Amino acid sequence: MSFFSWLRDKTPSPRAERAQSLAGAADANAVSSFVHTLDHFPSLRSVDPKRWDKVLIVAGIFVGVSRLNQEQIDESERSSLFGIVTKEAIRRDPKIVEAIDDCRVFVDRTYDALSKGPNYETNQQFLFSDALGGWIVWNLFGHAPETEEEGRMVRVIGATVTHTFYSWWQV
Repeated sequence: MSFFSWLRDKTPSPRAERAQSLAGAADANAVSSFVHTLDHFPSLRSVDPKRWDKVLIVAGIFVGVSRLNQEQIDESERSSLFGIVTKEAIRRDPKIVEAIDDCRVFVDRTYDALSKGPNYETNQQFLFSDALGGWIVWNLFGHAPETEEEGRMVRVIGATVTHTFYSWWQV
């Protein structure tokens, strides 16, 4: 086997590269979005920017992993990609897996509850992102959205994170 054949065999697939960069992209999205979002939601001034970063990193990875579950790919490839995402996420934060699982449980429960409500009977376009936004706002402020501004944050921030990572696996 020539060196170039060996090197080509060692080059990660496009999906593996996406898996390796998901946590970093979620981090970059969190850091770059805080000031702009603060301009629209003044109550975020009470949130520590490091808290914002952690919550939005978890949310971004969760969206990416959720979308990976829906990809039409071989189960062994999916498992390998989950392993890569997990390894990279844990390298950044050893407790991130628990946070992602907390997000998953909250979003699943909230999605199911919201889907039965009148606001989503005919249009479920924002159902997932509103459930995610609910988790984000709750984890930023330590409580369910209480004010009109916090309610708007649920939709805007949830939809923004969902949109950013929705097509992550399209290569």
